[in-house]
Amino acid sequence: GPVSLNFAKDYIESSLKDETTGTYVKLDNVSLEWPNNKGPILLSLDNVKLFEKDNPNPSASIRKSGLSVSYRFLLLGKIRPETQILEEPSVTMVRKDGDIDIISPEVEVA
Repeated sequence: GPVSLNFAKDYIESSLKDETTGTYVKLDNVSLEWPNNKGPILLSLDNVKLFEKDNPNPSASIRKSGLSVSYRFLLLGKIRPETQILEEPSVTMVRKDGDIDIISPEVEVA
């Protein structure tokens, strides 16, 4: 079955933070599984939420995200993504004054 990687959750979240824009990610659960011993390894992320600086509401959320990585490259200490799987993604984009803004899914658009 899946192996929990929650011990590395803080490290993964910090590696996904953009210091320039203040955009950051929060994860509920991180696990690793190898469903087919010959195929790619799957990194599973549960309840992924993307936040923008100074906004407590997520601008995007994904119930479950899976990233398959090459087993051969992992043995060499490299992560080579092969497939990205997104389950129930939610993002709201609004065009305003010629710009496109991403807003929280919880915010009503007037």
